[in-house]
Amino acid sequence: MRKRPVFAAVAFLLLVAGCGREGALTSELTGSTPTPEATTTPAATGPSETPAATSTAAASAAPSGAGGGAAAPTKPAAEGGINTPKDGKYVYTYKGEASDPFNPAAPPERFDGELTIESSHEGNVYTSEQTNTESPGRVTTRSRWEATRITLLSFKTETAGGDFSCTFDPPLLIAKIPIKVEKFPTQQLKGSGNACNGKLDIEVQAKETVQDATGKSWSTWRIHVVLQVGNEQFTNTTDQTQWLSPDLGFEIKTDERSNGEVKTPGGSQKFSGKSGSVLKSHP
Repeated sequence: MRKRPVFAAVAFLLLVAGCGREGALTSELTGSTPTPEATTTPAATGPSETPAATSTAAASAAPSGAGGGAAAPTKPAAEGGINTPKDGKYVYTYKGEASDPFNPAAPPERFDGELTIESSHEGNVYTSEQTNTESPGRVTTRSRWEATRITLLSFKTETAGGDFSCTFDPPLLIAKIPIKVEKFPTQQLKGSGNACNGKLDIEVQAKETVQDATGKSWSTWRIHVVLQVGNEQFTNTTDQTQWLSPDLGFEIKTDERSNGEVKTPGGSQKFSGKSGSVLKSHP
């Protein structure tokens, strides 16, 4: 699904409307899967843009090789801060399995490929476009980075079976600066679009050191994100753990589970899936 800072993950999560394997299932219906690009997310037009005023320095890593070679060291984030993500492509290994609501008797289908997030920005509004090699479609998210917080402005999921989007009003809070262990109050999704029903729960759980696909170790924050979305045709709950690197401004890896229900002429069909991603190259 997913994601991806709660950031990229929320967006990754909002994928729950369609780019991952599970996402593709709901998309067939009309659409859907995750995590965020939290601190860096959704698409569509958001609130007016103002000069960035983040309390952290921008990442300054040189591009890594296309095959995921070691990249130049990133600039350390300020204590409690999160570096704004560098423009360019972030490539992840991507694998998992998902059931098919239209063929519930079949065993879960496994997949194994790559997930790519292309990040860009204008002022303090960051846009990410996510695709993967396992299903057609694209998820675009936009988020605003401010001095003390990061908010998710919008997302749009494009699939072969239909498009899903929401421009949030008010924007969703996906990160606080300085970042620390805490649980955010549940946020109800509201706004304009055909995928604005649901709720979002975010909990910053702990600091952890994890490795990317090349074996490099990163200091991260482990963040738990639960996203429930739906409309008259489907409901989907995504439960994702993200390991966010404050230095990179992106997740190093994600682990996610999802389940949902699709309404068809023959009745309601349930589906479920799980997936994981690990960073292999970045700008």
